[in-house]
Amino acid sequence: MSWVILAVFMALCNASMRIVNQHYKVSGFHLAILTKTSLCILTLPLAVVGPWPSNIEFYWFVLATVPLMIYADRMMFDLCSEYGGGPVSRIEPLGVVITFVIWILLNITLLESYAAQPLRSVIIILSLCGSVFFAMQMRSDPVSLNVLKLSLPMIGIYAFGDYLNKSAMDLSIDENGVVIYIFLQSLLMSTVGLSFMFYKKNNTRMKILNAHFAKAVVLCSVFMLAALIFKNNAFANVENPAYVTAINLSVPLWILIYNTITQTKDEIKILPGCGIVICACALIFATHI
Repeated sequence: MSWVILAVFMALCNASMRIVNQHYKVSGFHLAILTKTSLCILTLPLAVVGPWPSNIEFYWFVLATVPLMIYADRMMFDLCSEYGGGPVSRIEPLGVVITFVIWILLNITLLESYAAQPLRSVIIILSLCGSVFFAMQMRSDPVSLNVLKLSLPMIGIYAFGDYLNKSAMDLSIDENGVVIYIFLQSLLMSTVGLSFMFYKKNNTRMKILNAHFAKAVVLCSVFMLAALIFKNNAFANVENPAYVTAINLSVPLWILIYNTITQTKDEIKILPGCGIVICACALIFATHI
């Protein structure tokens, strides 16, 4: 199957995951933990087969992602529940900008390579400035500003999580490292989350032992696993992984189409969010082509 089709399916699955809690509106924390529990069970057979990475640093990087992803996934699902998947997905591409800045700070030598190519440098500068400009445009609307403020910590954590993810993958000897990473992270997140849920109680059983919540967990688990499968297969068939990342930026478009068809109200300004998406896409192409 073409990597383009695989990448589009990945974007559709990522969009669907956000639409799920836009519709079901369940606790983001419980949904995040139970979805990871399902993912842990689904990847267990492949993880058992191995091989497992021998470098101990791989496991430290995975461990470091656990508290970060628990917080970020909870925030993502809660924000989709409160404000809808559209507004959140249009702000999330700021993570591309933040990730770029993190990599520049950690790899100063990249500045020299970009500076040696004036056209690329101009596109990068315009993309960064454009992202800031469109983010600032949201200040004029109280709801948009609130979503932006609430989303920024989540976006920053996802960006740093991507850095930890890549660092772990660099230490993996083969493709099975991806499966081990997903399984181990899901296992640790599930262990921590479930322990907290049942220790605190707070009507946990009432929140999770019902058909409404079960449907949300099943749908999110299916879409999350499918997105990972499409993503890994797309990466395996494309010459430049940046193309896959760029296509994934179409998530806001799919959610916008869904909301238009279902006449679901969008809570924040659409144009500034679309501007952020375009700037993030330009930044990806400028830094990877």
